[in-house]
Amino acid sequence: MDERPDNVELEHLKLKRVSTIGFIAVLAWFSIVGGVMLLLSDDALGWISLALGVGLLLIPLFPPFKVYWGTSNLARVFPVIVFAANLVLIILYGSVLLAYLSDPFVFYNDQSTFAVFLWAGATALSVIALLANIVALIIDRRQLSRQLA
Repeated sequence: MDERPDNVELEHLKLKRVSTIGFIAVLAWFSIVGGVMLLLSDDALGWISLALGVGLLLIPLFPPFKVYWGTSNLARVFPVIVFAANLVLIILYGSVLLAYLSDPFVFYNDQSTFAVFLWAGATALSVIALLANIVALIIDRRQLSRQLA
């Protein structure tokens, strides 16, 4: 059960910051590397994708994001939502990567090789984000236990 006093609130400040960085990193990876992939295949939509990727990287500079960044999240289910989203991304990206890697001729085509690179990077970034979120949650929990002591 819940043993904390009513005046102590569980803040997920570190988890909120780390999870936000992780999700921005994965989306920026797709936008920038996907944009380059589209440009290499002579698709003009690559420029839009690159612009979105640069926009994602610039989001932390905007004042509304700074306000969001500084607020805490008091929802008890916030860690569950973050970890569920990370696991869904890992499964999604990993399954697409495995589909590419199951093709024995994937490395004969430059487009397919670049797609493997794109999906492998997204899967790796998602795994790194999950591990960073676990560490951030542990830090948040330790800070709460120090508040209770």
